Amino acid sequence: MAAMAHRSIQSFSNPVLHLDGRRLRTAFNSMVDCAEKLGGIEVIVEGLSGKSILFQRTFCDSAENLLESEFLDTCAFMPTVRRRIKSVLERLSFSELNQIIHMLLTNVSVENIDEHIEAFESNLQSTSRDRWIHDLAAEILHFREPDTFPLMTRWIWDYGSNSGVLREIWFSDSETDYLNIPNGIRTHLELRRELSEFLDSLGVYKNINYMIDVLFAWIYSQYIGNQGGSFLKTDFSFTGTPFGYVFRMLGLDAALSSSGKSRLILANGKRYCLSGTIDAVAH
Repeated sequence: MAAMAHRSIQSFSNPVLHLDGRRLRTAFNSMVDCAEKLGGIEVIVEGLSGKSILFQRTFCDSAENLLESEFLDTCAFMPTVRRRIKSVLERLSFSELNQIIHMLLTNVSVENIDEHIEAFESNLQSTSRDRWIHDLAAEILHFREPDTFPLMTRWIWDYGSNSGVLREIWFSDSETDYLNIPNGIRTHLELRRELSEFLDSLGVYKNINYMIDVLFAWIYSQYIGNQGGSFLKTDFSFTGTPFGYVFRMLGLDAALSSSGKSRLILANGKRYCLSGTIDAVAH
């Protein structure tokens, strides 16, 4: 098992983000209009609050006494994780996985989160295709402490592929511009700060962190919808209303299953059935 990395946050200068206010305002207005059919954005915000309660309860005490069923329940709410975690469950015992999660959460802070995520990835990755492990760490950290850590999943920003929500709201005359903006906490904190100010200017003052999550998912759902049959639909495709993509990207579709079966694939190849202990949170 790899030791905890001891290096500073990525050696990029502090990010300067050039966000397109027109794109943001257009996206926000279309999101609000479309959400009226659901009963308002508050419905989705309430769902994220429930997801966060589940994660806080599951990963309390730095996940020192984590139960496998509790962990699998949370995985069902992570869209880019649930179909891939099978490979980790095949390679590691749950006690080994629990130890790695415990290391991720022990004494993690804004100052060292990048190093913790890097060590987590190093401990769990077996091939270069296991980049989804970053999302596993990002989801656990954010929904366990939403006021401290922004949601840092790859669909929000991925420097390597130069794609994500950040590109979709970047102010630029050219869609081919390469954005030299690093991954990491500095970028995501600045992004959250600027989006908080944007929402404040529109008179949105409550549940800001969850509202940002929903807006990000809405913006990227528009991108996914424009990609036709692209690979993105493997993770995020959904039939129904435009908000179907949003529910899928935020993992809230797991709470909509009437059968109790989730999209989480176990090591034996079967779909995981959600534990009854999450009913109060998920429904």
